[in-house]
Amino acid sequence: MSGKKSGTQTKRESRAVRSKRCQQWQGGGLPKAEFCKREGLNATCFYCQCGILQKASLEQAVIQTDPAPDRPTDLC
Repeated sequence: MSGKKSGTQTKRESRAVRSKRCQQWQGGGLPKAEFCKREGLNATCFYCQCGILQKASLEQAVIQTDPAPDRPTDLC
């Protein structure tokens, strides 16, 4: 075995790396497809990764926000 990678990247990137890439795309002004082509990324995976990260970020924001701490939770 020569140790060369095949044409597809099999190594999983950390969440921080994926998040940084999505932020780079958002700040760069390129359409996702062009950004992926320039960076050598699989566009389908990149679309999914950014969506997953965005959803997780929104869910975390909701969890950290307590809209009415003084209101009773039992309304019935």
